Amino acid sequence: MQTAAYLKDLFDLSGKTAVIIGGTGELCGMMAVGLARAGAEVVLGGRIAEKAEKRLAEIEGYGGRGYFVPVDVTSRESLHTLLETVIDRSGQVDILINGAGTNSATPFLEIPEEEYQRILDTNLSAVFRACQVFGKYFVDDARPASIINLGSISGLNPLSRVFTYSATKAAVHNLTRNLAREWADRDIRVNTLVPGFFPAEQNRKVLDESRVLDILRQTPASRFGNSDELIGATLLGVGAFLFAIVSALPLLTTLMFITGFAIAPTIISGNSLVQQFVPKHRLTEGLAWTGTSIGLGFAAGSSIAGWIIDNHSAHAGYLTVTGAALVGTVLALSCARVLKRKASPPSPPGPVGRLPQ
Repeated sequence: MQTAAYLKDLFDLSGKTAVIIGGTGELCGMMAVGLARAGAEVVLGGRIAEKAEKRLAEIEGYGGRGYFVPVDVTSRESLHTLLETVIDRSGQVDILINGAGTNSATPFLEIPEEEYQRILDTNLSAVFRACQVFGKYFVDDARPASIINLGSISGLNPLSRVFTYSATKAAVHNLTRNLAREWADRDIRVNTLVPGFFPAEQNRKVLDESRVLDILRQTPASRFGNSDELIGATLLGVGAFLFAIVSALPLLTTLMFITGFAIAPTIISGNSLVQQFVPKHRLTEGLAWTGTSIGLGFAAGSSIAGWIIDNHSAHAGYLTVTGAALVGTVLALSCARVLKRKASPPSPPGPVGRLPQ
């Protein structure tokens, strides 16, 4: 079996150029290393050249290629300059990662308007601007491309009491889903990478001992993530084979990466099973059944899990959600089998013979 060649076909990024906004930070910097090791030329967009130099030295140590371009994500003009610089130097852009962010643990009733607007501008409006600037280039150039926006588990569950940050990340998740639907027919994939809790510069200053303990109690693996654990999810998000999945089901735009717990593989598996068992002319109906089945499974499981987490333990709650997802997948497969039977022509009658005496 030609395993290496097969994986290379799936994940090889040779000849691609990836722009990583926030690439001077801990998480996006490691994602840039992964993209470079997969063959892409990486462009680190950020504010501090010294941080970029250290990361670029690491990339070059692996035989990768990359360079730094300063950018202010709060300025549309700066983002246009970034795009133009990369096109002039590399000839193209194929991948965009929006990972710049800021945070604050100010108690809700004490959040000043200035802080709220600053976090909103960096975490949400910057993603909006970058997707417009680079998205227009992708659309006008008819260029297949991949965009990954960095979300957060805090945008799904209020675990860490960072109010403005959580609100902005929830909005990024929604923006991503809308863009995935908008550009799916243009071969522009837009996904959200949703990390759990990873030690990074922006959250170290807000994680006191009590908050760390509270977070770890609700994390099945009972540990923070390591930045290099995001590389696989990043390559999954930009891999060529994801074209078909997103084109068939635009709402599959969230790659959840919670330490010790991942949902996305279950959803992907469910849809793969449906495609095997449903005739092509009934595929749309089959995918609809899949989404409904898994959605109902999650809804029921999440309601029960919420009560379990509040009254018993986070671990048991997460197991409940996982069980609900599996039940939803089995239900989806059952629906697919029913659809196949309905779509199959009836068997012709057998030859008429004499009954035995």
